[in-house]
Amino acid sequence: MSLLRQLGRAVAKPFVSAGLQYDATARQWPLTTGIVTTVIKTSAADLIAQKVVERREKVDWRRQGLFAFFGITYLGGFQYYLYNSFFSSICKPITNVVGHLGVAPVKVFIDQCIQ
Repeated sequence: MSLLRQLGRAVAKPFVSAGLQYDATARQWPLTTGIVTTVIKTSAADLIAQKVVERREKVDWRRQGLFAFFGITYLGGFQYYLYNSFFSSICKPITNVVGHLGVAPVKVFIDQCIQ
């Protein structure tokens, strides 16, 4: 095996391991994983916006809290219900006829045009 390939595998190994662990956790606790993931993402996005884009000296913690709340409630909670319960129930007759791949465009349409 070439040195470059060995180096690539050594660099990738911790990321692959973390990804596999995340996948296992998400399968065991999907709602909790979704909520934790979205609150981290929205909080990090706002911190980057405040410190890097807006170049603020101090963090606006009230705003940060609102972003975290949005991540927990809407992105983590409501969208979990929407995609995993609601869409599954209203699209079940279509899924029974055309399968999961066939119903995907219907779910995208509902998501983009109706919701």
